[in-house]
Amino acid sequence: MTNIDGNVAFYVGKLYDAHSGKVLARTDFDSMDGGLPEFLPDESAVIFRRGEGDGSGTGFIDIPPDWRARLKAKIP
Repeated sequence: MTNIDGNVAFYVGKLYDAHSGKVLARTDFDSMDGGLPEFLPDESAVIFRRGEGDGSGTGFIDIPPDWRARLKAKIP
């Protein structure tokens, strides 16, 4: 979790290189209900979604990551 604003919690999902440990890609998402996020790997994407509710507040990183997700990984 990176921040809380009222009842909204903000999270960052990151994809790491298994060999070097370098961050390859990043996505930002939020959770309105405060549920802990779930990590759902897939052969075409990594999905980060809030743990409860209707599925809003979802972030994902395509595999391979697109240029936006790679750029976000380089920005602190």
